[in-house]
Amino acid sequence: MLVRLLRALSLGLGVVVLLVVLGVAGVIGFNAPVAPPRLAAGDTLPGLSSWNTAEIPPVSRISARDGAPLTYRLYPGRKDRAVILVHGSSGASYSMHKVAQALQSAGATVYSISLRGHGGSGTRNGDTSYQAQLDDDLFDFVKAAGLSTSGVHRTLIGFSSGGGFVLRTASGPNAALFDDYVAVSPYIAYDSPTSRKEGGGWVGLALPRFLALSILDGLGLPWFQGLPVVHFATAAEADENRTPVYSYRLLTGMHLDRNWRAEIARIDRPTAVVLGAEDELFNAPQFKPLFASLNPRISVTVAPGLGHLAMIGDPRGTAAIAQAWQKLVGEDKVERFDFKVREDMFAGFDGDADAFKRAMTLIDTALAANPDHAQALVWRGAGRLFLAGQAFQRKDERQGQELQRQSLADMDRAVALAPNVIAVRIPRATALLPYARFERPFNRAEADQLTATAISDFEFTLQASAWDRLSEHGRGELLGGLADAWLGLGDSAKAAPYLERMAKQLAGTPYAKAAAARLADPASKAPLTCLGCH
Repeated sequence: MLVRLLRALSLGLGVVVLLVVLGVAGVIGFNAPVAPPRLAAGDTLPGLSSWNTAEIPPVSRISARDGAPLTYRLYPGRKDRAVILVHGSSGASYSMHKVAQALQSAGATVYSISLRGHGGSGTRNGDTSYQAQLDDDLFDFVKAAGLSTSGVHRTLIGFSSGGGFVLRTASGPNAALFDDYVAVSPYIAYDSPTSRKEGGGWVGLALPRFLALSILDGLGLPWFQGLPVVHFATAAEADENRTPVYSYRLLTGMHLDRNWRAEIARIDRPTAVVLGAEDELFNAPQFKPLFASLNPRISVTVAPGLGHLAMIGDPRGTAAIAQAWQKLVGEDKVERFDFKVREDMFAGFDGDADAFKRAMTLIDTALAANPDHAQALVWRGAGRLFLAGQAFQRKDERQGQELQRQSLADMDRAVALAPNVIAVRIPRATALLPYARFERPFNRAEADQLTATAISDFEFTLQASAWDRLSEHGRGELLGGLADAWLGLGDSAKAAPYLERMAKQLAGTPYAKAAAARLADPASKAPLTCLGCH
């Protein structure tokens, strides 16, 4: 009797196990991820249509330990300041172009990489061969790129899912590979207070399949992990720049593990988190309290007015990332070149020949040491433009034209080298605007073109600046420059909003008084800039 009972129990248990196995197998086999409706907030990079694609470096390749290619784009800068830059979910190195340029302008040599499964890295779009392969690839990349030598300061910076990979690296066995870390709008975990449901609509997760594979993984059975588990909210097809679908092992290999709280707590290298206050995919207000409770050594900066993709597409976002990097590596403590040269340069413009000579000598010394010193180039351009004006005044047309050509070439090259650096854009704008005013009676078309360039520089600065940190002088000069430029083009309608801001936001100052005079009489010659300066 007992034997028959045991046999029956064994048979019943076997049937239950078989049913469970079949159920799990069915879930794994048939629960594929479905693409959510396209989400613009995760799929539309601000400003992409206006990119100058000629500026994007070509794809380079090195080999991982398994012989598979790892692709990247190189943005050369200082040899002793290396940044490895990691894209977000579904992206590739291409999507990080503007961040790479901002970091390059700040002095870094940037290796914008495509993780395996993206951008031509590895052998399959959306998949790796095992969960920890991205960690091994990162180690291989640092070694193959020659970055493991002494004297190179290494920083890992990543965005969104790439930001999660940064935190994974900073807390894992590869932590010592880098001197410091910057996680931009990082994904932390599905159960983190920073996460929104379904990633704010960006993530289409095959949850039953994911859970079944997680159970097997927890039992030490890495079976079927190459199956897709997530489809992002994009209509893009898989290609060299997009990866819309992830396998289980790629997805889990990018992020922190189940014990993410403990992992964040043990990060001991200098680390910064930067994100936008208006992030559509994550709960921005939760980042500061979360990191304060888990690891107060990690700084958190929330950039006002910026959404998720704006952090890598908007100049304000890319500037915030560059500033976080500069602070970590100590570059923010380096004296800006314009602080060294501008007082003598302005004194020279006012007639002090000795001061002007000192400024130009300092510029020449800086350029002899580094011909690509963008700030020195733009100030040399400003000096040459001043000399061109003097040549034209003494009727030396030939020399004036040559100096003008050299000047514009200097300033344009400076901006090409450092397009996101305010200390380059503002000197060009402030040099071009008065020169255009001087030239307008003789060559209106060229003067208008120079004025339009100055407007683009001023508008960039207005977007990229932290308004609440600007001095009264900085605000007045910026708004006054824009208003003056539009008035020079004869467009009082476009000048009016800037004049109105000057009148309201700088009430009681000479800027507000000058703006009120211009609003009352657009033909007024009341100066709008250089009020109480130089």
